[in-house]
Amino acid sequence: MKVKLLGHEAEVDHIHPRPAFGAIHPRDTITVWFNFEEAVGSTLGFGIEIEAKDYEPDEFLAVILDLGEQEVERIIESYKARHAEMEEHETKRKTLNKLTADLGDKLGVPFTLNTR
Repeated sequence: MKVKLLGHEAEVDHIHPRPAFGAIHPRDTITVWFNFEEAVGSTLGFGIEIEAKDYEPDEFLAVILDLGEQEVERIIESYKARHAEMEEHETKRKTLNKLTADLGDKLGVPFTLNTR
């Protein structure tokens, strides 16, 4: 089943039951797994849990689109936050490398640079 989640082409890859299991998973649900045609926020696919019940087709589609789009928003925000952290780390790494290299040159002390 092809769908669009916040403008991103996706497919409902499969659904499967997930029975309740104590405090870990207190209610019966159905897992709906989506795969994107192209990565969204470095994610190729994800699953959501919906209430276990007999859905009419339109109702099923409305529920999975709503929850799927909420999850896509979370994925995109998480990706943006990780990307910003990586950029900040890279800036700090370069600054510290320069400081270390300059200090090593000035003192005549061998040095190595951080490459990660």
